[in-house]
Amino acid sequence: MSDFLLENINQAIAVQGAVNDPQTDGAAYVNFLANVIAPQIPTLETVMDNEMVGDGFSRVERNIRNFYWARRPFTIAGLLNDHIASILFNAHQGGLVTTTNLTAPAKDISCVQNVINATPKLFSLYRELGGERFIHSDMAPNNYTITQEAEARPTFSCELQGTGHHLDTDEIDATSFDALDISAAPEYEEFHGAATEVYATDGVENYNWTADGELISLSIEAGNNVDVRTRPGDSFKNALNRNSGAFARKIRNGKHSGLIKLKVDLDSSLRTFKSMVAGRKLTGLTIVFNGFNKIAGGALDYEFEVKAPKAGFQMIEGDTDQDFGALSLSILPTRDIITKGRYTNRTRTNKTLI
Repeated sequence: MSDFLLENINQAIAVQGAVNDPQTDGAAYVNFLANVIAPQIPTLETVMDNEMVGDGFSRVERNIRNFYWARRPFTIAGLLNDHIASILFNAHQGGLVTTTNLTAPAKDISCVQNVINATPKLFSLYRELGGERFIHSDMAPNNYTITQEAEARPTFSCELQGTGHHLDTDEIDATSFDALDISAAPEYEEFHGAATEVYATDGVENYNWTADGELISLSIEAGNNVDVRTRPGDSFKNALNRNSGAFARKIRNGKHSGLIKLKVDLDSSLRTFKSMVAGRKLTGLTIVFNGFNKIAGGALDYEFEVKAPKAGFQMIEGDTDQDFGALSLSILPTRDIITKGRYTNRTRTNKTLI
């Protein structure tokens, strides 16, 4: 009997087109590095008939039948970086991606939110470890979170929501997919917690919580409220056998959500509290994570930027930082007059992102 170390997983991601149509070109995939998770085995949901009575016996199930493949979430998380973290955040935003070339090989890859329609960006995920060999298709970015505690390196977490559609190892072998065609994971850049920048203005007060040494922790939350529905007409894993389980095929983004939380030192004048009471709005709320290194040894930093062009204080509460006073700021990004979304994002890198 063999033992399989979780860290030996071969995992890769590819852009997918139509729903229930997994990517089967190995060359379209790229390996990525992320935190260890348990094997991801598709779950087949069952139904029973224990509510049916009338034959004089107690309500004991007479039949158990395969019904639908579960619409399970799939989480990719780890150190914030300029590769998979950027790929997933761009897809979560779902809007126009723009590349601006800088001093070679540096480039800025920017993205805005999709506020035009409910069509999500879809991925296929390939995973292989021992007997776990599947392509999970229809994976749409649902909830995305970035966190940083004090000077620690920032981390990210992206929950992907699927329809349950997948290919098992026999089905993969029936396609032209070849794992040897997968592109190797690039050497990603992570970000130094001490180099994080957080600043904004309300038109009266200018806040620079990092330059003033006041930032204790932060989180950025973004949600797509991905909605997956099962409907008559859904397809089956085996069209000739309805006990093979059905797949959902309707997947769409719901209402966007977003929230930025900052924990900062208690100040002597309660600037943020007075700003909230006065009804002032924040503009240009910018969070920039800066890398350990310069790009190709040049003058430009690796950067991961999230900006809320327009926002407001939703709640301000007293808090503690060990023996010292602190404030917890809940900031709601609102619709930007230009992009119409809550967030814009930018990655400064030397990589090409899928």
